Amino acid sequence: MRIKKLVRCVISLPKSIYFCFRYLPFNQAIRIPILIAYDTSITQMGGGVSINAEKISPAMIHIGMFDGSFDCGRNIRTTLQLQKGSKLIFNGRAAIARGAVINNAGVIEFGNNFSSNFGLFISCSKRIAFGNSCLLGWNNHFLDNNGHVIFDSIGNITSVPKEINIGNNVWITSETHFLSGSAIGDGCVVGYKSFVLRDFSNIEKCLIAGSPSKVLRENIMWKK
Repeated sequence: MRIKKLVRCVISLPKSIYFCFRYLPFNQAIRIPILIAYDTSITQMGGGVSINAEKISPAMIHIGMFDGSFDCGRNIRTTLQLQKGSKLIFNGRAAIARGAVINNAGVIEFGNNFSSNFGLFISCSKRIAFGNSCLLGWNNHFLDNNGHVIFDSIGNITSVPKEINIGNNVWITSETHFLSGSAIGDGCVVGYKSFVLRDFSNIEKCLIAGSPSKVLRENIMWKK
């Protein structure tokens, strides 16, 4: 297993080096802080990528480098689509398992110590932000837009993208869906297969679950 990981790291270096020097200032790029799996499909390379951290370390950000729980992401490629004018921001260390699909036409921000299992899906037209120490299970979906434009009977656009905000120290389990305007407060846990439509940003340390989601329990704590 260690040999397999080492081989994956080595063959991923050319793509990682190109990506770092394409997007980052030289004094950061020279350290190769972003490691991207060799088979990651990058369909667009517009916009910008930045790292806001006091210390820039080699491979502090992993994209598609590990298979996730039970090796379920082993045969799934990661896809990045960074559209013109978009911003991808890392505020520290981050690890995104294989099988992620990230389509960015707005601003996506990852807090320090962000970690996602396989199958992460993000479609961003405006802004999707994760706080520090967020832990995501497998197959979680975040969409701040409707995918297509919707009009009313007189031609007014009704499908306006709205920000999604996830607080600090949030555990999002698996198979969840977050739609435009949704938000989660600090220290919360989001239950399996939850469908989040509301703004829970003013509620902390709660268990939120259901379809649609609601607060099931208050004053909780969790640890990794």
